[in-house]
Amino acid sequence: MPAITKTYKNEKGMVLPLGLMFLAIIAILGTTAVIVTTTDLKIGTNYKLSKQAFYVAEAGIQRAANALKAGASNGFDDELLGSDGSSGTSDDGILSFGSSVNFGDGTYAVQVTDNNDDGDLFSDLDNKVIITSTGTVNNASKTIEAVYYYRKVKVDGALGIYGTNPAVELSGGSEIDGRDYNVPPDFDCSGAGCTATLAGGAPAEPGIYAEEAITQVGLITDETDPKQNVFGDPPVDEDGGGEGSVSDWQNFANSLTPDLTVDSATEGTITENIFGNRDNPQITMITDSAGTGTHLSGTIDGAGILIVNGDLQITGTFHFEGLVIVMAGGDLVVTGTGRSIIYGSVVLAGSGASSEVDYGGHASIRYSSQGMDSAADTLSGLSAWREL
Repeated sequence: MPAITKTYKNEKGMVLPLGLMFLAIIAILGTTAVIVTTTDLKIGTNYKLSKQAFYVAEAGIQRAANALKAGASNGFDDELLGSDGSSGTSDDGILSFGSSVNFGDGTYAVQVTDNNDDGDLFSDLDNKVIITSTGTVNNASKTIEAVYYYRKVKVDGALGIYGTNPAVELSGGSEIDGRDYNVPPDFDCSGAGCTATLAGGAPAEPGIYAEEAITQVGLITDETDPKQNVFGDPPVDEDGGGEGSVSDWQNFANSLTPDLTVDSATEGTITENIFGNRDNPQITMITDSAGTGTHLSGTIDGAGILIVNGDLQITGTFHFEGLVIVMAGGDLVVTGTGRSIIYGSVVLAGSGASSEVDYGGHASIRYSSQGMDSAADTLSGLSAWREL
């Protein structure tokens, strides 16, 4: 008979080691959780600060763009050289608001440099500069770079006539003046209050520039002196050789993206300011799908670029600063007793179809380099935006 073996299991004292083991596991898990949570909080905080720094840097870009816009009409050489006007000094590319600006919970530092289009870092020829803005919040920083561009519009006179079919008629006290005028002191002006002074010492443009010899211009105030309503240097230039052709102007107008399109089918009569202003000029296009024309009545001010496709009939008081382009088939007609003044330039680009400027009453087209700045402002802005 086989022997019987008895096994005795003595489990006394096992609870303590097991408890300690579980406590160690819990401690490790707790420590891991704390580390993970702390790391996540740090990551979240760093991400938040990084985003804040990005937005602060973005604010610096916008501040610089506004400052450049204000001084863009004479190029960017002054901004590249800084306040001392000398190259190779500490204020090169520092704008008028300084090298470091408090914003929100952080600061931004902005510098402007040339895009080196001509090999000279302190001479701007193409109206493009690079803005670099670094935003800092606590220990986080972000740097953004953007290109600011300013596109001037060169015109050949107070009224430029391009193509073979355009016609111009002046009557009453209307005038076309190529001498350079300031814009009115108050943008929200009316009638005689929109009268402005001549820019001192500024060169005059032709009153009327014609790409070809004028055959359809009727300045009918005085038949013995049919051009007595036109001023400039010279009053009328029929020599050609200007900045562009009718196709150039039509292509330019067609390349623009309007901020507002006004069609006669839905807005046949306009009595309010919808054409932009001096601080926020815009590109406005007039279309005439109804074939009834668009009428402006009342007192209206505007600024920027106005493109006329179809008939635009002005019977009220109209004051506009910038460029007006009358396309093929378009008519710009002023009638009634209201005073209409355009400070800038009108381009009549009507080859292949009838287009006309017909000014009656007391209406004026006055060349103004300040007014043309409003046109340029609509073609200027930021591009090539990137984070460094």
